[in-house]
Amino acid sequence: MASNAMEQYTNGKNEANTAEGCDAEPYITPMKNEHNDNIHAAVPLTLHTLKELKNQGFRYVLVNAFSHGRCPDYIEPSYFMLSPLMHLSEDREQKGIYESIDSQILVDWANTPNEGIKVFITKG
Repeated sequence: MASNAMEQYTNGKNEANTAEGCDAEPYITPMKNEHNDNIHAAVPLTLHTLKELKNQGFRYVLVNAFSHGRCPDYIEPSYFMLSPLMHLSEDREQKGIYESIDSQILVDWANTPNEGIKVFITKG
């Protein structure tokens, strides 16, 4: 089994990726259209943006990680896309990574825009 996975990697293909249509890079899947559309409405994360969203009533952000090719990638992401939320969904089907808008992690990301991975946020 391991040699089969290695063979897929060295050939630049992954069965799961090929089925999803994202065969440009190994081990990634294509970005959903909703995230693809949001990238154009996104702005770099700043303390001002966090404060504005908090004043508008947003309490959480959904954290998504993407590769350079805009495919979901939580192993070696190129950038994070944050989507503000007022309330967390109680639907078990809507799993994801959520962070409080008051999170020190978000403040640190906003304070250091030129260090590490780029972080963008959609403006509600």
